[in-house]
Order: sequence, then structure tokens, then C-alpha cells
Amino acid sequence: MTGYRAPSYTIMSRTMWALPILLEEGHRYDSSIFPIARRWYGMPRAKRWPHRLDLGEGRSLAEFPLPTFRAGFLNVPATGGAYLRLLPFGLQAWSVRRMLAARKPFVLSIHPWELDPDQPRFPVGGRTRWTHYHDRSRASDRLARLLAMGSYRPLSGILLDLGLLWESSAGPRNRVGAAAAAGCPRRQPGPMTAHESWSLCSISRYQTVFDSSLAQFIPPK
Repeated sequence: MTGYRAPSYTIMSRTMWALPILLEEGHRYDSSIFPIARRWYGMPRAKRWPHRLDLGEGRSLAEFPLPTFRAGFLNVPATGGAYLRLLPFGLQAWSVRRMLAARKPFVLSIHPWELDPDQPRFPVGGRTRWTHYHDRSRASDRLARLLAMGSYRPLSGILLDLGLLWESSAGPRNRVGAAAAAGCPRRQPGPMTAHESWSLCSISRYQTVFDSSLAQFIPPK
């Protein structure tokens, strides 16, 4: 396991303490930072394209941010994840064409359950019903149409091409570690919301696989 994505994109300004833990656990890259402003996630001032994050003490981690486009002074989600269903497809296709024309690497992701339009429906509130069930019947078609627009490969291969990832990890790999033994990762002191606690505990409890995240890259001219 070399890559990680935090549930609900909960790597943000107040949870950056988690990234050194990922490095200690053997992860070589992360794709959790969404350069947008949202209540529960997002880092609107973060870099929009792949880069290496300086973690201090000579350490760094490759970061592949989620895709956005600029609208005035704002970053707006371009596609992927729930936005594949929730955003107008014309807007997504337009933003993908723009990134391809600009030769920018971007990630296209989807939750596997979103490809199952027949999964059970539960009695939930209006907001959750919309974000979880809206346009699930169109998810497969939308994904296929976006995939047809370019050639995609795993994130690790793109980061290698960009010179942001090396063939071997710089540190030892420890899949369990002291943090996992405690049931939740070590963290710096300070308040943490219940949402952050639930999401970030998965850093040590689960080893996330990018089995549903692909990246597009057009080599530089």
C-alpha cells in the first residue's frame, strides 16, 4: 500500500498533523486535499496540482489534490466522487477538456457503490438523500464518457512521471505501528470535531487502496 485518501477529504489545515503519520506507516503519497472551501473539508488555498508537501525535519510526501477549476477568486470542484453525480455533466466535461487542453494532470475518482443503482435506499434526511442517491443511475455512463476523453493510469505512475514519487520509500514500512495498536493515530494537542475523529481514525485502522481512483496525464511537449 503506497497511497492514501482520507474519508471525506478530511486532510485540511487543522489536520495536517496526520500526514507525518501516513509517512511513518509507509505511505508514499496522499490524495486527500481538496482545494475548495467546505464546512467539513477543504483547503481553498492549497496547491491545485500535484506537488510534494514539506512535512519538516527533512521529510516530504507527494500530494495529488482533487480536481478543481477557477471561477473568479474561487476554486470549484471539477468532477469525481459525489460530484460526478451531483454536478451538471456539461460543466464536468468542460472542466475536463480545459485540464486536458492545458496539459494538467488530474485525478478522476468514484466510489464503487455509486455504480450500483439498485442498492437499498434508507429513510434519511433530505440533504443526505440528495448527496447519496441523486443521479446514481447515470454514474456509470458519466464515468464512461469522461474516461473516453483521455488515457488514464494509476496515480502512482503519474507521480513517478512528474518526478514527485520515487521507486522506493525513504522510510521503513510499518502497517500496524503504535498508533494502530491504540486504535487511532497519534495527533497533536488541540480540539478535533467528531467528524474529523471518525474520519482520521481510519489512517491506522485501514489501509486505503486507490482501486477506484485514476489519473490523467498528458506528457509535456
